[in-house]
Amino acid sequence: MLSNIAGVANIGSLILAMIIAFIGVDQSRKRDTDRVYEYLESLSMAKKQLEVSLSELLENETLSYFNKFSSEFSSFVNSVEYFSSKILNQKLYKTKAFREFQGEYNHSFLEIIKNLLILFEYIEERRFGEYEIEGSNSTSRKNLRNTFILLKEVLTVEEYEELLKTCKEKGLY
Repeated sequence: MLSNIAGVANIGSLILAMIIAFIGVDQSRKRDTDRVYEYLESLSMAKKQLEVSLSELLENETLSYFNKFSSEFSSFVNSVEYFSSKILNQKLYKTKAFREFQGEYNHSFLEIIKNLLILFEYIEERRFGEYEIEGSNSTSRKNLRNTFILLKEVLTVEEYEELLKTCKEKGLY
């Protein structure tokens, strides 16, 4: 009789341990999702600031507005790199939340980088041409090291190679 009670107690302990493990895994997934959305929120705020600076520049194309836009661009580059390093270091690119952000064909993050390249080219064309600012932009591909590592993880080989080709064309290499 005691052995039957001990057996039931062991089974009960095993079931309780399984329930606790399940709850722990579920909470871990929720924390991962929360972190992805937290990093996305900071990236979205930087993007919004960049858009505001761009609209101000388009309304009033003076050197001071250009410098403000260029500074916001650098800030956005830093935000993209911060986002990438956090997602990469915590392996959050494997989570459901990041896959949802990426979309079915993994283009959302790629679109951010392509837009960044368009803005980089816009800045570089005006830096010396219109505003005669000596020297080049401090942004380069090395400033986006973790971003390119993350892109290599989430893009197909063809998409990644095409992106590198675009970077060379735009001067961000």
